[in-house]
Amino acid sequence: MRIVDNIAALRVHTQLTRTNRAIEGHTLRLSSGHRINSVGDDPAGFAISMHLRNQVRGMQMADRNTLDGTSLLETVDAALQGIHDKLHRVRELFVQAANDTYSPENRQAIQHEIDNLLEEINATTQRTEFNSIGLLNGEAQNLRVQVGGRRGMSVSLTIPPMRTWDMGTRTDYTTGTSQPGLTEEGWYKGSTTHGSIVAENHRSSNTHINDIDAAMAQVSMARAEVGAFINRFEYTSESTRASVEATSRSLSRIFDTDMAYEMMMLSKHNVMSQAGMAIMAQLNARPQQILQLL
Repeated sequence: MRIVDNIAALRVHTQLTRTNRAIEGHTLRLSSGHRINSVGDDPAGFAISMHLRNQVRGMQMADRNTLDGTSLLETVDAALQGIHDKLHRVRELFVQAANDTYSPENRQAIQHEIDNLLEEINATTQRTEFNSIGLLNGEAQNLRVQVGGRRGMSVSLTIPPMRTWDMGTRTDYTTGTSQPGLTEEGWYKGSTTHGSIVAENHRSSNTHINDIDAAMAQVSMARAEVGAFINRFEYTSESTRASVEATSRSLSRIFDTDMAYEMMMLSKHNVMSQAGMAIMAQLNARPQQILQLL
């Protein structure tokens, strides 16, 4: 029997140190909710989890970008709806003015409403903005919407201008020459008569019915394209969210704490620690038995 080096007690102390270190680890993982709290816990898992976390955050921001793009397009569609309604009313007025039962004074009243509606269309195109970006005045050319979390994952948007002089060509009813639409002041470009789009008589009113039909067709096509992009962005958003969910599951399996497992292991090591303390007390008392031999 030796009293200088209590080998049995040293062995129990070593095991007790390991048990206490394990208890500290389980307590930290339970309190933080993370399986990896430092690089040393799992170097490979830490590197993988950081890469996955970057992917998740990038896709989440891309989803916000997609929703912003949808909001921009919805703003465009709302403005185009208003332009469509005004063009419908202008067409009704030209159909009305084409009837020769109206006097010049009646047609003048009709013309006054037409002029105001066309001016309001131009005003609408100037007022329609999203985050200070003009949408219907020719500024919205090749807008890039970043719909993914990596380089090159973007969609280009080009919204055609919808001012009255941008809606296709019209024919000057006096000269019979093709004119490239209305200027900002509502006059024909290059027209020899410099006449506005007027409901002067049956012939001119009939001519401008076709002009308005062409303009309405252009607005309808623009709205169809806007609607197609809105649907596309909705599907893109759904796909991105599904990818975020799947990647987050993978990240959670690597980085997050399995609470049930950690509680089980904590209980196990608590019992081992208590047993180790009891054994340590007994082994420390054994050298005192040598005194009985003296």
